[in-house]
Amino acid sequence: QVMGIIEGSEEKVGEWSIMGGTGEFTNARGNIKYRAIKKEDVEWIRELDIQVLYTPNTPSDV
Repeated sequence: QVMGIIEGSEEKVGEWSIMGGTGEFTNARGNIKYRAIKKEDVEWIRELDIQVLYTPNTPSDV
């Protein structure tokens, strides 16, 4: 899941957070830094720098 303001944002640079995921990536954490490169009509073209860390789920014997 990516969290951050996207809709209607006019910001040229920004950051979104990554909190969890699905399947094997349920413990994913990280961030996405973006930079707006070009605006076409109502759409932005953004360059993304994605950094993610996840801890694999491993079965443990108790």
